[in-house]
Amino acid sequence: MAKVNKKPIVVGNIYGIPVSSGEHFPMLVTCAAGNNYLGYVFPFDSTQLETKLKASNLQPRDSAFHLIFGVPPRSRVEWPVLYSLAGFCDQDWPIPCFAQEDPLLGISWRLYFSRNDLSLWSRREQITPEEAKKLEYTGTLALGGVEARVERLLGNKK
Repeated sequence: MAKVNKKPIVVGNIYGIPVSSGEHFPMLVTCAAGNNYLGYVFPFDSTQLETKLKASNLQPRDSAFHLIFGVPPRSRVEWPVLYSLAGFCDQDWPIPCFAQEDPLLGISWRLYFSRNDLSLWSRREQITPEEAKKLEYTGTLALGGVEARVERLLGNKK
C-alpha cells in the first residue's frame, strides 16, 4: 500500500482518492496556485495504476474528469501518494475550461483559468446550456468535496 501523505500537495504526484468501497481512484495534481490545485481524476482504481503507467504515459484525455480544489494553509491531506511522476511537466497538462450557470437568467458561461490563479476565472464567454453540459462545473472544492465528487462520479461504476 502507498504511504499516506501528511505533507502539502505536490504537483506531479498521483494521489489515491478514497471511495466508500475501499478503493482509491488516482488523481494527478497538475497545477498549483496559492492554496488551490488542479487535479485530473482517472476512471480506474489504484490497483490498475502501475499497469496503465507501463502501457503508456497518462494523458489529459485519459481522465474521467478534472476539478479545482483548495487546501487551507497548514492543512495536511491524508490521501496516499500512489506515484510520483519523475520529470513531470505541467505544461503538458492544459488548464481546462469549466462551466458556470446562472439559473435565474438562464445563461451559461465557459470559464478560463490561469496557472497563476486557480481561485478566479481570468476570462469567460457565454455558451449554450448544451455546451455547458459538456464541461465540468466550476467551484473550488474542499478536501471532502473532492472525495464526494469522486464517489459520486466513479465510486459506483465497477
